[in-house]
Amino acid sequence: MGSLLHSKVEAREWNDVLSSELWDLPKDAVLPALRLSYSYLPSHLKCCFSYCAIFPKDYEFEKGKLVLLWMAEELLDQPKSKKRMEEIGDLYFQELLSNPIVENYLDLSGTMIRELPKSVCNLYNLQTIMLCSCRNLVELPSRMQILIKLRYLDIRNTSVKEMPSNICKLKNLRSLPTFIVGQNCVLRLGELRELSGSLTISKLDNVINGKDVLEANNMKDKQYLDELKLNWNYKNASDDQGEIAQKERDILRSLQPHTNLNKLHIYCFGGLSFPDWVGDPLFSNLVFLELMDCNNCRSLPPLGQLPSLKYLSISGMKGVKRVGSEFYYYGNAYSSDTIKPYFSSLQTLRFAHMTNWEKWLCCGCTRGEFPRLEELYIFKCPKLIGKLPKQLRSLKKLQIDGCGSLVASLRAPEIRELRIMDHGGKFRLKRPASGFTNLLQTSEMEISDISEWEELPPQLQRL
Repeated sequence: MGSLLHSKVEAREWNDVLSSELWDLPKDAVLPALRLSYSYLPSHLKCCFSYCAIFPKDYEFEKGKLVLLWMAEELLDQPKSKKRMEEIGDLYFQELLSNPIVENYLDLSGTMIRELPKSVCNLYNLQTIMLCSCRNLVELPSRMQILIKLRYLDIRNTSVKEMPSNICKLKNLRSLPTFIVGQNCVLRLGELRELSGSLTISKLDNVINGKDVLEANNMKDKQYLDELKLNWNYKNASDDQGEIAQKERDILRSLQPHTNLNKLHIYCFGGLSFPDWVGDPLFSNLVFLELMDCNNCRSLPPLGQLPSLKYLSISGMKGVKRVGSEFYYYGNAYSSDTIKPYFSSLQTLRFAHMTNWEKWLCCGCTRGEFPRLEELYIFKCPKLIGKLPKQLRSLKKLQIDGCGSLVASLRAPEIRELRIMDHGGKFRLKRPASGFTNLLQTSEMEISDISEWEELPPQLQRL
């Protein structure tokens, strides 16, 4: 009603609305306030709005297609107007959008919109705003806290620079795929307890004080989140680490999620080491982990005892020179006599662009490591000398590219696909007990730049 009365400045007009007979009609599925909103629509908008009734409930309208349908029904004809019908249709759409009669869903995904009309904040019953791929959109309305029933807000792939400071008041939000931290902002997600699905927090460099993050966010309480992406701005490894490195470690420590999490991505983290929760076996549902461009870290976190981890990607860790026992065990759990193998569920392991990595040391576990590993990728690690895990009994696919110093041997009886590119070192694929039958008959193999190899494995010489 506020939107309806906003344009009426005379007391008589307000009294006309108050005394309307529509208030006395039976309260069926249509609320009296909505009846009034419809009755006061201009005639040209009534026609366009009524046309939308032919679509089923909860139908997702695309503005461009809807305007074309209005044109086909000759609902946009204005003989005296100099505007094109597409422009008239766009104007009608915006007018309807600002009217309270249009409130259960707003999808402007993929449009050229630069900003949302301020009147959108008057749609008090609005539950969904979809703005995905609106690449010209640079900001959200400052009064979004008014939309107390909002449950879904999607601004992925837009140019929005920061979230409104009061967005934390939208306590009914269930889905917020992207949260962009503003300059000198205090990150506050604590009241958004019902967030579910995937959440990306970007520009974490803008957080003022890392120690304030824990109290303001309560990430441990967000049990419905499946996926969490934490993103700082890219930075090279630097000698000037001090306060910034400690602040970023405090931030990451405070953003510890609920143990129900399935997927975790950490991009451009600038701390010298990861906090203890990264790799904690209590994250028993974690199946996917990606660490990228965390260039100040000098060692990898202890990931070997994550019981359900299936996919692990580590790239751009320029500060890492050695991968050893710290990679395999958590806390004080290390023992050379450990019965259970490390990385017991891992199926895919990827290392890439680790330009200072020199050594990969075995863990010493009597049962070995990576018992279920099927795919191993090592790309652009030019200083890596060795070694590879000696026995990868489930390995089916191996790709090595740009590792010119690598000298290694490997026993992999189930290998199906082998690619070794730009490799000037020495590599030996040990003959499995069953010979190379699988590799020769069913595989894809590509080997290049092996000028330094002394000889091919005998079974491969027959190719």
